Amino acid sequence: MVAARLWRQAVRRPAETKVVRAGDDALDPGADSGPACRVNPTGGLTLTSRCALVLTLSGVLTGLLSGLFGVGGGFLIVPVLVLAASLPMQRAVATSLLVIAIVSTAGIVSHLLAGRPLALTVTVWFVLGGLVGMGLGSRLSRRLAGPRLQKLFAMVMAGVAVCMLIAQLRGYWLSR
Repeated sequence: MVAARLWRQAVRRPAETKVVRAGDDALDPGADSGPACRVNPTGGLTLTSRCALVLTLSGVLTGLLSGLFGVGGGFLIVPVLVLAASLPMQRAVATSLLVIAIVSTAGIVSHLLAGRPLALTVTVWFVLGGLVGMGLGSRLSRRLAGPRLQKLFAMVMAGVAVCMLIAQLRGYWLSR
């Protein structure tokens, strides 16, 4: 559903995926219509109590879903930042990467403090692959306009959802 909403937004309002998403009432923090958070014309987030509440609850829900189901934080964080916080796609991706790095670091530290060993070889190769992929993705994202990048993200998101559904159904039918 989120992928469809992101796609629809990129098709219906492509200008909003490129520039500041705030409307004419962006400087009115008391405005209750539209997204919970608004980006002001200088690119900063207008942080209201409503925005802070939405971001905090979204963070808790994202963390809960990531912890329960192992779904990638980026697949949850980016749509929330685009749809609720009104960030352009590139800023949402960059913000989600920072959030994931902080949460991942906390997870590693707690894992090590609990006396559990870390699979160092797997970790090093995965990190190296992730850095190469991030570099390639960063270069590619500079060439894609906001609407194209948002549509690509929506397609990947839908593809991951379909793959997860197929895996779950396959596991269900094989266990019978």
